[in-house]
Amino acid sequence: MVTKPKLTREIAGATAIRNPWGSGSAASGLTPARLASILIAAGEGDLEAYLTLAEEMEERDPHYSSVLRTRKLAVAGLPVNIEAGGEDSHSEKLADAVRELTEAPEFGELVDNALDALGKGFSVNEIMWDRSGETWTPSDYRWRDPRFFQFHQQRPDELRLMDERDPVHGIPLAPYKFVIHKPRMKSG
Repeated sequence: MVTKPKLTREIAGATAIRNPWGSGSAASGLTPARLASILIAAGEGDLEAYLTLAEEMEERDPHYSSVLRTRKLAVAGLPVNIEAGGEDSHSEKLADAVRELTEAPEFGELVDNALDALGKGFSVNEIMWDRSGETWTPSDYRWRDPRFFQFHQQRPDELRLMDERDPVHGIPLAPYKFVIHKPRMKSG
């Protein structure tokens, strides 16, 4: 359900349960057995150590970081092409509005932040809405630490926000509030 209060305030920032500093290092003292346990836990839905390790790998391994950056720059450098869904004036008006959004500097930052998913499997950006005009428009897209989210246990495609109201299962994401990118690195 879309509610104005959910759209008008920041809801996925750091809190006591969403720690921006993480739980320490996953790469320090990494052994094959520890790596196996991190991967098994990630496969069972516990992503914190895996996401921490993915972040540390990008920071510590220059070659890995370079490969990821090359892919990110290749995608970010692609031209954005918006075509109207029809030939009527309403379709053209919508296409012009989308073109205007994609030409804003914030859109480039959104693309860069969404590409964080290449090393982690998903990325989330929270939309900050500008309500000053007649039409609401995104004024900012804020990258959110993927460790602030978890997948629903019974519906593994559903991403949920970790929250004090339900620290075990998380809460559903508010509609029209988040941009989620899950790249298709492989089928399945």
